[in-house]
Amino acid sequence: MLLEQLSQLNLKVFWHDLEKEFGVTNPTMTVSIKSMQKKGLIDKVKSEKDGRYYRLLLTETGKKLYPKCMAVYTEVEAMCDSILTNEEKDQFIKLTNKLTDGLKDYQNKQ
Repeated sequence: MLLEQLSQLNLKVFWHDLEKEFGVTNPTMTVSIKSMQKKGLIDKVKSEKDGRYYRLLLTETGKKLYPKCMAVYTEVEAMCDSILTNEEKDQFIKLTNKLTDGLKDYQNKQ
């Protein structure tokens, strides 16, 4: 969850790092970042150290929304924990990763 990443990293994170963390392409991250900017959740600030990078900062609105997002995330996670066993969760994660890797490979070949 992007808000969680921003919150945990002292409210500062680099765009490039998020792409790696979430395993998404630059265009995908761009759409997410622009959407969050438009909603007033984050600000994008050019890095003073390296002008090729941007720092992402939670706005006051983003900081206020973060606890609500985490509450929903925690609730959904608890619901999933009550439905799946640990073994089923592990298998689900393995299958999801396998599918994601396969789709990435397919996309890279196109």
